[in-house]
Amino acid sequence: MLGVKADDGGLSFLLTLTSAPHIYLVYDNIAQGVAVTLLPTLAASPTTSTPAFALLRRVLMWGSHARPPRTVLTLCAPNTLFSIFNQVKEYRLESTTVQWVAVVGQDLTRAVARQLREGTQVVMVQRVTSQQAFLYTSRVQQDGTVRFEPMGRWTGEKSSVKGAIRQSYADFEGRELLVTTVDNWPFVKIKEFGNGTVLPVTGIDLSVVATLSQTLNFTYRLTRPPDGKWGVPEPDGTIPGMVGQVARHEAHFTLCELSITSLRETVVDFTIPYYMESTILVSNAPQEKNRAFAVFSPFTIRVWLCLCLVIAGIGPLLRLLTRIMVIFLHHPDRPHYSTNTLAFNLYRSLMVQNNLIQTQSWVLRSVFFSWYLFSFYVYALYSGTLTAVLAVPAYEAPIDSLQDVAGAHARGYTVATTRDSSFEEAFKAAKQGIYQEVWQLFNHKNRNLSFLPAPASGFDMILKAKYVFINAQINSLLKASQQGRDKYYISRQTFLPQGYGIACPTGSPYQPVFSAVLRRVSEAGLVYKWAQDEENKVAQKGGSSGHVRPTAISLTHLQAAFFILGLGFSIASVVLCGEVVVRRWRVRADGVQGQVQSQGAKVNASSQRVLRPINFQ
Repeated sequence: MLGVKADDGGLSFLLTLTSAPHIYLVYDNIAQGVAVTLLPTLAASPTTSTPAFALLRRVLMWGSHARPPRTVLTLCAPNTLFSIFNQVKEYRLESTTVQWVAVVGQDLTRAVARQLREGTQVVMVQRVTSQQAFLYTSRVQQDGTVRFEPMGRWTGEKSSVKGAIRQSYADFEGRELLVTTVDNWPFVKIKEFGNGTVLPVTGIDLSVVATLSQTLNFTYRLTRPPDGKWGVPEPDGTIPGMVGQVARHEAHFTLCELSITSLRETVVDFTIPYYMESTILVSNAPQEKNRAFAVFSPFTIRVWLCLCLVIAGIGPLLRLLTRIMVIFLHHPDRPHYSTNTLAFNLYRSLMVQNNLIQTQSWVLRSVFFSWYLFSFYVYALYSGTLTAVLAVPAYEAPIDSLQDVAGAHARGYTVATTRDSSFEEAFKAAKQGIYQEVWQLFNHKNRNLSFLPAPASGFDMILKAKYVFINAQINSLLKASQQGRDKYYISRQTFLPQGYGIACPTGSPYQPVFSAVLRRVSEAGLVYKWAQDEENKVAQKGGSSGHVRPTAISLTHLQAAFFILGLGFSIASVVLCGEVVVRRWRVRADGVQGQVQSQGAKVNASSQRVLRPINFQ
């Protein structure tokens, strides 16, 4: 029907249009006779022929980047050809490794062009006669539409082909590209207007796209996803955020710290990573510990108990020693110090006061000497440690690793990260280990508490409540410096390395060109230099360094000392009141006893008068 025969030069010419090792023949009932004629000739190459599109769809979806170049030769009626390219668009089968060669019998350039998207490279062979054909190739124009341009003709065994079959993207010739992004400094800082206009301000990724624009000669216009999300494919098939816009060809590529993940790669194509970093934990700055009892902090409870026992026992011990000296040694000095006197003087030595006891006994002198050394060591250690404790603030235990997150959650912390981000995807996909344990700690009943719309929201929540936020390292460090480094705590341990790339539509022909430029930019270290520039901007604005300096000792530090003093006076007051009560009770008891004795004397006197003997003489 189309005038293609196995023994003519037409087939040989079609094969010269491609160097792909794999050729797939797609035909319908109208061209079945021609296809049967071609199949024996194509037997030298791996060939697939079927009237059903499902098989071809499965073949084309087998990893477009991992497979070698392929050519799909179509011998179909116009309606079948339109249906094929509609399904290519529906199933996002565009690929840089697939070259389409459509053999038609009439001029279908305009009709087919309306079915194509950028990424589907088509060579149309319009057969005029059995020995003549016109060749057209699809090109993307300045306005982004696809059109067919003449590239030559074939007449018998001669052909004249002008220009490259594939469109080169080394020069976009000033074409305007639509870039989707979100406001996420330090990578992208944008300014939005009421009419929907989005203007770039500053950021690492803006420097990246500016380099791409200058190198590849294109301009760009920013847009923002309506939902403000990064985006990841949902179980119901929807794709939100920036990734969704690119997957639906609503934007040419993304620009905003977008992590390369296996789930996102099912709907878009990523460039090579241009920036690598790890993930960290951000939480409230650890609160300073309560110093109400800071005077007790130099020693542990066990040490304090031992000191109390030694102080309480040294007095009776020396009293026993002096009695032994007097009784058994008949010591001429005859020490007669009481237990209270001995205990009080040794306590004075512990408080760096002089000992008022004077003795000629070498036994007591040896005991006093060892006690002086003991008191010196205790005092030196206590005073030095106390000075350090009071001068340098002491803080609560920080959240330094994923292992600390469970303890923080038990203390009332909320575990959070960015919604629809690579962080959520990584923890959600974990089936075991620490990632799976942390995933259980997120608030799945009220997702708005644990899955926040943007990193900036996480830093705001940290200042309002107890939050531990999982975020990228450079983003966290610069945001913390911008808002006050002393307000946040950045974990020392890192985890979950991330690679940031530019997401392009599936089969995007300019994705390899972007990757080539980004490779040179990364190898030159420019991305890290731009990150340092953003950090310097924060430093110039007076960002907090977060260094902790020794502070002067205040009343807060010594409140325990005043508490002890007040406690001593309180005990003395209670003892005084007790002594007064006892004294009065004794006075009353003595008064009652005196009255009883007086009345008893009177009774005795009366009895003597009554019992006085009577003289009967």
